[in-house]
Amino acid sequence: MNKRRCDVISDIPKYFQTLDDDEKLDALKRKVKNGETVFDNVDPSVWFRNCERELVDPLQAGDIQGTVPAWLDGVLVRNGPGTWNVGNDRFDHLFDCSALLHKFSILNGVVTYQCRFIKTDSYVKNHAARRIVVTGFGTAFVPDPCASIFQRIATLFKPGSDNTMVSVYPIQDQIYALGDSNYMQRIDLDTLDTVQKIDLARDVTILHQTSHPITTSDGKIFNLGVHLTSTGPRYCILQLNEVADNAPKLVTSVPVRWRFHPGYMHTFAMTANYYIIVEQPLSISVPRLVRNSFTNQPLATCLKFFDNQSTTFHVLDRTSGAEVHRFRSDPFFYLHIINAYEDTNNSIVVDICCYRNPAMLDCMYRDALENIHSNPAYAQMFRARPLRFRLDLNSNQARSSLSRRFSWNANQMKKNTGKFSGHSETNADKLSKDKEKRFATTISTAGKISKHKTPPKVEPSLICEVGCETPRLNEKYQGRKYKYFYAISSDIDRDNPGTLIKVNVENNTCKSWSQRGVYPSEPVFVSSPNARKEDEGLLL
Repeated sequence: MNKRRCDVISDIPKYFQTLDDDEKLDALKRKVKNGETVFDNVDPSVWFRNCERELVDPLQAGDIQGTVPAWLDGVLVRNGPGTWNVGNDRFDHLFDCSALLHKFSILNGVVTYQCRFIKTDSYVKNHAARRIVVTGFGTAFVPDPCASIFQRIATLFKPGSDNTMVSVYPIQDQIYALGDSNYMQRIDLDTLDTVQKIDLARDVTILHQTSHPITTSDGKIFNLGVHLTSTGPRYCILQLNEVADNAPKLVTSVPVRWRFHPGYMHTFAMTANYYIIVEQPLSISVPRLVRNSFTNQPLATCLKFFDNQSTTFHVLDRTSGAEVHRFRSDPFFYLHIINAYEDTNNSIVVDICCYRNPAMLDCMYRDALENIHSNPAYAQMFRARPLRFRLDLNSNQARSSLSRRFSWNANQMKKNTGKFSGHSETNADKLSKDKEKRFATTISTAGKISKHKTPPKVEPSLICEVGCETPRLNEKYQGRKYKYFYAISSDIDRDNPGTLIKVNVENNTCKSWSQRGVYPSEPVFVSSPNARKEDEGLLL
């Protein structure tokens, strides 16, 4: 991979080499040599569409094919890239595009549509300057040619991007736009106005959180973040029910594997009794983060993939907060966990959309998309497969050694907001006792995994021979044994790269839907009223 982006260390694991088709790759190389289009059915221009104006007032759909069920009553809000352009500048990476919300209101068979840009600080600053002035994931800001040397130096110390372009999530009676950062944006559901910016790092030193929280059956909302302490980063479980008051609740935490290289996290998993943290060997280099504050480099340059290191599965008890089991597997990269649940024989099943390495992040650069037809390896770089990992909790090798007991309380958390966090103890001491109670609940971990034990290795099984991304399922089966999930096929070398798939995880089969020229978004399942079957409902 290009060294200016995400470093990849060592070789490709043998297991993921099975995803390659050397014969097909050779055929694609011949196409490039002959000047032919490499991927016949791929139109990269779909990624480069720009929203020229917002739709503030609802626009009614004029041509509906088929019938919208009368019982379908609600609002679908989607979040994603809205424009590549700021004045004459263009973003370099898809993840940096200005976030655009799409709202579909459905009532009595009538559908209306609205769209609004999320007015983040980054959006406002960029568009006020008519150029890119905030560095993002893969795009560095453009220095002002009229600025003095001192003004240019000063801009290096401004906060990074708060662009929340990944997901939108309901919390309590509000909705929030999220990205893989410490920022959230509260959105007015009626108007799509941006109401409030939430900085989770204000009270609890959170480097970032995932963009995919999980809601339990009793209404509690949890997420995974990276918490900075004086002893180094820790993966932490957050409860977000009170986030409107800037007060996430820190539930429990576990140390990162490499002190200066916490793993990049986009999602996590929960079952009835456990939190599952899948620590992939794609890391965020803390030294590079510090360097970037002086050199104006984007976040992507801080990513480092240790291809010769295992992926680690941390299993934390939801009652005690203790890490009670740990497993390892061959290294892989992932963005999304499909589902996880506790199965018979005291095991946990974790289903994940896996890539052999993070090369797909490079596929999202503007120049990579523009030159997709001259890169025969693009399909391999973007190829993911749904893999099943079965964690045997009966394994003595995976169990924790209950030799020590840790208790993190409010005073310790105040003390741990110093060295790594950028918040001094003086600032922490100024927090009111009331605020302490809101964010610094006591955490007890009843044990510690012995450093001298090598966690047992888990060999995954292939669920289905099909590419998959943005997986969703019937939310009633989140954290429970399930049969179906829905996703978008990520195989761009298939007949139709914009394919919607339904995967049966019990018999390892797949059904698909596609239409020429149509690229569906992440499928959202809506259960029918009084549904008796898991898959009885609609896909939006």
